[in-house]
Amino acid sequence: MKDGVYFGILLGEETWQSGRMHRFRKAAYPKGYRGFESSRFRSIIGYMKKEVEVKVKIDNADDLIVHLEKEGFSFGDVVEQVDTIFAKPEIVSNYKDFKHGDVVLRVRETPRESFFTLKQTQSNELDCVEKETVIEKPEEMKEAIFLMGYVQVTIVKKKRRVAKKGDYEICVDQVEKLGDFVEIEVITDNSDSDAVQKELMNFLVTFGVSGDDRVYQGYDTLLVEQEKTPL
Repeated sequence: MKDGVYFGILLGEETWQSGRMHRFRKAAYPKGYRGFESSRFRSIIGYMKKEVEVKVKIDNADDLIVHLEKEGFSFGDVVEQVDTIFAKPEIVSNYKDFKHGDVVLRVRETPRESFFTLKQTQSNELDCVEKETVIEKPEEMKEAIFLMGYVQVTIVKKKRRVAKKGDYEICVDQVEKLGDFVEIEVITDNSDSDAVQKELMNFLVTFGVSGDDRVYQGYDTLLVEQEKTPL
């Protein structure tokens, strides 16, 4: 399949330019495809669903949980999570300024199971294409990530309670060194991420959460910025 292509394969420019590729073009791209270009590759990701979230700093997590449970959200037990975050060196040097297509990797360890997650930035840091899978050997996964040229950015330790209702997933987090937060997220194929995030924020406001306390960065970025700030 020297010049051919199937769904999901990265296409080199030489392949894209070939006459044979021209014949495959309609079959290779699904209807509604919206891809992006780098200097060497075209990636078929535009039609994928993505995770869009809103994060807000809160003062009283217990009160918020009570209000949400009255509206039908059922929270699970507290789960301790340890997230080791990785990125390429060129991203780490200016970690808070993510660009479209930047990739961050995460190994999440909990008392029951571990996960490997890839997040690719879309319009902003809390708008990502996310792929996640369970892993059996987190330390082996970390070593593999190092071998792929990634470096460790930081470690995020938190206690989390999760509730789901309809399309919404809500997490109430107690994050070591950062404090208490609420996250609300939805999986969507809506290309207007700003509109989705506005809808999520408006939903939280109905439960007394203040938009003035909204946070636009992930816990990993907040920790990196905190570590840079002199005491």
